[in-house]
This record gives sequence, C-alpha cells and structure tokens, in this order.
Amino acid sequence: MNFGWKWIVKPIGEYFMLPTFKVIHGVIPNYGIAIILFALLMKVLLYPLGKGQMESARKMQLVAPLLNEVRMRYPDDMQKQQQETMKVYSEYGINPAGGCLPLLLQMPFLYALYAVLNLNIELRQQGFLPVWLTDLSIPDVIFALPFKLPLVNIDQFSGLALLMGATMFIQQKQAISDPRQKAMVYMMPLMLTLMFSSLPSGLNLYYFVFNVVA
Repeated sequence: MNFGWKWIVKPIGEYFMLPTFKVIHGVIPNYGIAIILFALLMKVLLYPLGKGQMESARKMQLVAPLLNEVRMRYPDDMQKQQQETMKVYSEYGINPAGGCLPLLLQMPFLYALYAVLNLNIELRQQGFLPVWLTDLSIPDVIFALPFKLPLVNIDQFSGLALLMGATMFIQQKQAISDPRQKAMVYMMPLMLTLMFSSLPSGLNLYYFVFNVVA
C-alpha cells in the first residue's frame, strides 16, 4: 500500500492506523462496525487538536457583532478596519490563525486514513448492511444523472457522501459567523460531496461518523 509522504504520513498509516484497524476488525468481524469504532477511536485521539479549532471558532462567533460594527463604522477605510479588528482580537485574546494550526496537525492523520481505507484490498466485497452498503470498497451510488456535470465530471452520487456533506454543512453553519465567509457554508460541503461521491463507501462511512460525533 502506498501510504503517501514517506517521513510523516507513511509511518502513521503503516505502523499505527492499519494495525489498529486490523485489531478492531479482529474483535468485530463486520467491517462496517469496525470502521465506525475506528472513527470513534480516532475522534477521541484527535480531540485535543479539534478542541483548539472549535474554541477558536467559538471565540470568533462571540466577537462577530463587534467586527460587524467595525466594518459598518469604517466602510471605506480598509486600513482602519484592519487596525480596529486587531484591537478587538487583542482585547479578547483571539489569535486569528488559532484554528489553522490544529487543522494542519490533523492533515497527516487524514491522509494516512485515506490510504488505509481507500487502498485496503481486504475491504473488497465486504458489506455492512444487507440492502445498502453491500461493498465498502466501492461508492454507494443511490442515483445517477444521464449526463456528467461540467467541471467536476461526475454523474453518480453517493448516499453516504450526501449525508457527510449535510453534516459538514451543519458544522460550517455553526462555526462561520463572518458574513464575508458565508459562501463557505455552502461551497465546502457541496464541493466535498461531489468529490467524495466517487470514493469508496467505507471511507465515506468513516467521515460521516466522524462528523456526526464532532
């Protein structure tokens, strides 16, 4: 299996994630349940990083009315807006980049996870539910268009990808309060839903559970 970047991602995937996943599956024979338990375990382990990101987002929500007042007070003076915004951040002890570092630290784990669940040959023809998710190694297509969407080149949609996109929309709605970033509330879930519709259902099951817990 190609786990990705040799010095960071590969050790995480090869020596931690894959063995851990195999241990869970050794106790729980159903791969779908094993993925759910694996997602819960990873959420617990990554909680310290996610907590910092959530706290930063919460602080930004709380000062959002003050930042809106600054923008209304100096609508044509961007330099003054910036100065007053930094004053608000300083007064309330907010680091504008406080949510970025925890997210960056989580990225190697997410890349390694993608390799473990996307490339694991043992997931082939392994089902979770008798009617839906009968093969965790392929997308769980619930409907298809008679044409491919331009730009993204997709004509099939995954049920789990749609659920994952819905949970991400709820997260974005809760976290983003800046009116200038409102487009992100809709754009990110939509883009990831389209991207993940072509990924194996086992991987989408993990991200869906991870988002629900979050």
